[in-house]
Amino acid sequence: MPVVGNVLAGSTAELVGLEAGDRIVSIDGNEVAWFEEIRHYIAGGQGEYLTIGFLRSGVLHHVTIGPEEWSSGARKLGISASSLPMDSQSRRLPVLSAANEAFLCTYRIVKITLMAVVQLVTGSRSVDELGGPVRIAKHSGDAIRQKEGLRFVGLISANLGVINLLPLPMLDGASCCSMLCKGFFGARPLTLGIVV
Repeated sequence: MPVVGNVLAGSTAELVGLEAGDRIVSIDGNEVAWFEEIRHYIAGGQGEYLTIGFLRSGVLHHVTIGPEEWSSGARKLGISASSLPMDSQSRRLPVLSAANEAFLCTYRIVKITLMAVVQLVTGSRSVDELGGPVRIAKHSGDAIRQKEGLRFVGLISANLGVINLLPLPMLDGASCCSMLCKGFFGARPLTLGIVV
Protein backbone atom coordinates (compact mmCIF):
# COMPACT_ATOMS: atom_id res chain seq x y z
CA MET A 1 0.00 0.00 0.00
CA PRO A 2 1.29 3.48 -0.87
CA VAL A 3 2.14 5.60 2.17
CA VAL A 4 1.51 9.36 2.11
CA GLY A 5 4.78 11.19 2.80
CA ASN A 6 3.80 14.86 2.65
CA VAL A 7 0.54 16.75 2.22
CA LEU A 8 0.87 20.15 0.54
CA ALA A 9 -0.60 23.08 2.44
CA GLY A 10 -3.88 24.24 0.90
CA SER A 11 -4.13 21.13 -1.28
CA THR A 12 -7.19 19.00 -1.89
CA ALA A 13 -5.68 16.27 0.30
CA GLU A 14 -5.36 18.67 3.24
CA LEU A 15 -8.91 19.92 2.68
CA VAL A 16 -10.41 16.41 2.92
CA GLY A 17 -8.24 15.44 5.91
CA LEU A 18 -5.50 13.20 4.51
CA GLU A 19 -2.35 13.18 6.65
CA ALA A 20 1.27 12.04 6.33
CA GLY A 21 1.48 8.35 7.23
CA ASP A 22 -1.96 7.46 5.83
CA ARG A 23 -1.91 4.34 3.67
CA ILE A 24 -4.01 4.66 0.51
CA VAL A 25 -5.86 1.39 -0.16
CA SER A 26 -8.42 2.27 -2.86
CA ILE A 27 -9.57 4.94 -5.30
CA ASP A 28 -13.22 4.68 -6.35
CA GLY A 29 -13.26 1.02 -5.34
CA ASN A 30 -10.09 0.20 -7.33
CA GLU A 31 -7.45 -1.43 -5.13
CA VAL A 32 -4.20 0.55 -5.10
CA ALA A 33 -0.87 -1.27 -4.81
CA TRP A 34 1.57 1.43 -6.02
CA PHE A 35 1.72 5.17 -5.58
CA GLU A 36 1.68 5.69 -9.35
CA GLU A 37 -1.78 4.09 -9.55
CA ILE A 38 -3.23 6.91 -7.44
CA ARG A 39 -2.42 9.46 -10.15
CA HIS A 40 -3.84 7.25 -12.90
CA TYR A 41 -7.14 6.60 -11.16
CA ILE A 42 -7.58 10.25 -10.18
CA ALA A 43 -6.77 11.66 -13.63
CA GLY A 44 -8.82 8.95 -15.36
CA GLY A 45 -11.87 9.22 -13.09
CA GLN A 46 -15.07 9.66 -15.07
CA GLY A 47 -17.48 10.85 -12.38
CA GLU A 48 -17.64 14.18 -10.59
CA TYR A 49 -17.02 12.54 -7.22
CA LEU A 50 -14.04 10.46 -6.16
CA THR A 51 -13.89 8.21 -3.10
CA ILE A 52 -10.53 7.46 -1.46
CA GLY A 53 -10.09 4.63 1.03
CA PHE A 54 -7.15 4.87 3.42
CA LEU A 55 -5.84 3.31 6.61
CA ARG A 56 -4.89 5.46 9.57
CA SER A 57 -3.65 3.69 12.72
CA GLY A 58 -5.08 0.45 11.36
CA VAL A 59 -8.60 1.89 10.92
CA LEU A 60 -10.16 2.09 7.43
CA HIS A 61 -11.55 5.53 6.49
CA HIS A 62 -13.19 6.84 3.33
CA VAL A 63 -13.36 10.41 2.04
CA THR A 64 -15.32 11.65 -0.95
CA ILE A 65 -13.99 14.52 -3.04
CA GLY A 66 -16.48 16.61 -5.02
CA PRO A 67 -15.88 19.17 -7.80
CA GLU A 68 -15.81 22.06 -5.31
CA GLU A 69 -12.98 20.48 -3.31
CA TRP A 70 -10.39 20.19 -6.10
CA SER A 71 -7.90 22.97 -5.44
CA SER A 72 -7.33 25.21 -8.49
CA GLY A 73 -9.81 23.10 -10.47
CA ALA A 74 -7.21 20.45 -11.33
CA ARG A 75 -7.74 16.82 -10.30
CA LYS A 76 -4.62 16.63 -8.14
CA LEU A 77 -4.47 15.55 -4.51
CA GLY A 78 -1.28 17.34 -3.48
CA ILE A 79 0.49 14.42 -1.78
CA SER A 80 3.90 12.85 -2.20
CA ALA A 81 5.11 9.33 -1.51
CA SER A 82 6.75 8.42 1.76
CA SER A 83 10.25 6.97 1.90
CA LEU A 84 8.93 4.39 4.39
CA PRO A 85 8.63 0.84 3.06
CA MET A 86 5.21 -0.07 1.71
CA ASP A 87 3.25 -2.95 3.19
CA SER A 88 4.44 -5.81 1.02
CA GLN A 89 4.26 -9.40 2.07
CA SER A 90 5.98 -12.43 0.60
CA ARG A 91 3.78 -15.44 0.01
CA ARG A 92 4.67 -18.88 -1.24
CA LEU A 93 2.27 -19.88 -4.00
CA PRO A 94 1.86 -23.03 -6.09
CA VAL A 95 3.20 -22.66 -9.64
CA LEU A 96 -0.21 -22.12 -11.29
CA SER A 97 -1.33 -19.62 -8.64
CA ALA A 98 1.96 -17.72 -8.99
CA ALA A 99 1.53 -17.62 -12.79
CA ASN A 100 -2.03 -16.34 -12.38
CA GLU A 101 -0.88 -13.67 -9.89
CA ALA A 102 1.90 -12.59 -12.28
CA PHE A 103 -0.60 -12.36 -15.15
CA LEU A 104 -3.01 -10.21 -13.10
CA CYS A 105 -0.19 -7.92 -11.95
CA THR A 106 1.06 -7.49 -15.53
CA TYR A 107 -2.50 -6.86 -16.72
CA ARG A 108 -2.86 -4.03 -14.19
CA ILE A 109 0.41 -2.45 -15.30
CA VAL A 110 -0.57 -2.67 -18.99
CA LYS A 111 -4.00 -1.17 -18.23
CA ILE A 112 -2.45 1.74 -16.31
CA THR A 113 0.12 2.35 -19.07
CA LEU A 114 -2.59 2.48 -21.75
CA MET A 115 -4.70 4.79 -19.57
CA ALA A 116 -1.70 7.12 -19.22
CA VAL A 117 -1.12 7.15 -23.01
CA VAL A 118 -4.79 8.02 -23.63
CA GLN A 119 -4.64 10.76 -20.97
CA LEU A 120 -1.50 12.23 -22.60
CA VAL A 121 -3.14 12.21 -26.04
CA THR A 122 -6.39 13.78 -24.80
CA GLY A 123 -4.52 16.38 -22.75
CA SER A 124 -5.98 15.37 -19.38
CA ARG A 125 -2.44 14.57 -18.24
CA SER A 126 0.61 16.83 -18.46
CA VAL A 127 3.57 15.92 -20.66
CA ASP A 128 5.76 17.11 -17.76
CA GLU A 129 5.01 13.78 -16.05
CA LEU A 130 7.01 11.89 -18.68
CA GLY A 131 10.50 10.91 -17.61
CA GLY A 132 13.61 9.43 -19.12
CA PRO A 133 16.62 7.57 -17.74
CA VAL A 134 17.21 10.04 -14.89
CA ARG A 135 13.67 9.68 -13.55
CA ILE A 136 13.81 5.89 -13.96
CA ALA A 137 17.07 5.85 -11.97
CA LYS A 138 15.50 7.96 -9.21
CA HIS A 139 12.40 5.77 -8.98
CA SER A 140 14.46 2.58 -9.08
CA GLY A 141 16.47 3.87 -6.11
CA ASP A 142 13.23 4.63 -4.25
CA ALA A 143 11.89 1.15 -5.10
CA ILE A 144 15.06 -0.56 -3.84
CA ARG A 145 14.91 1.41 -0.58
CA GLN A 146 11.31 0.22 -0.16
CA LYS A 147 12.34 -3.37 -0.99
CA GLU A 148 10.24 -3.23 -4.16
CA GLY A 149 13.12 -3.57 -6.65
CA LEU A 150 11.86 -6.71 -8.43
CA ARG A 151 8.36 -5.30 -8.72
CA PHE A 152 9.79 -2.11 -10.24
CA VAL A 153 11.78 -4.13 -12.79
CA GLY A 154 8.55 -5.93 -13.76
CA LEU A 155 6.72 -2.62 -14.01
CA ILE A 156 9.38 -1.11 -16.29
CA SER A 157 9.51 -4.26 -18.48
CA ALA A 158 5.73 -4.36 -18.98
CA ASN A 159 5.61 -0.60 -19.50
CA LEU A 160 8.34 -0.63 -22.17
CA GLY A 161 6.71 -3.64 -23.84
CA VAL A 162 3.42 -1.77 -24.23
CA ILE A 163 5.04 1.47 -25.38
CA ASN A 164 7.19 -0.42 -27.92
CA LEU A 165 4.05 -1.95 -29.48
CA LEU A 166 2.41 1.42 -30.17
CA PRO A 167 2.02 1.95 -33.94
CA LEU A 168 4.54 4.80 -34.17
CA PRO A 169 7.17 4.86 -36.96
CA MET A 170 10.21 4.51 -34.69
CA LEU A 171 8.77 1.61 -32.66
CA ASP A 172 8.25 -2.10 -33.35
CA GLY A 173 4.48 -1.54 -33.36
CA ALA A 174 4.76 0.22 -36.73
CA SER A 175 6.61 -2.78 -38.23
CA CYS A 176 3.95 -5.13 -36.84
CA CYS A 177 1.16 -3.00 -38.34
CA SER A 178 2.96 -2.89 -41.67
CA MET A 179 3.36 -6.69 -41.76
CA LEU A 180 -0.28 -7.23 -40.76
CA CYS A 181 -1.46 -4.91 -43.55
CA LYS A 182 0.70 -6.73 -46.07
CA GLY A 183 -0.65 -10.06 -44.83
CA PHE A 184 -4.28 -8.92 -45.12
CA PHE A 185 -3.95 -7.24 -48.50
CA GLY A 186 -1.61 -9.82 -50.02
CA ALA A 187 1.16 -7.36 -50.80
CA ARG A 188 4.43 -8.66 -52.15
CA PRO A 189 7.02 -9.02 -49.32
CA LEU A 190 9.66 -6.31 -49.21
CA THR A 191 13.15 -7.23 -50.27
CA LEU A 192 16.05 -6.83 -47.85
CA GLY A 193 17.27 -3.78 -49.78
CA ILE A 194 13.94 -1.98 -49.35
CA VAL A 195 13.66 -2.84 -45.64
CA VAL A 196 17.18 -1.60 -44.84
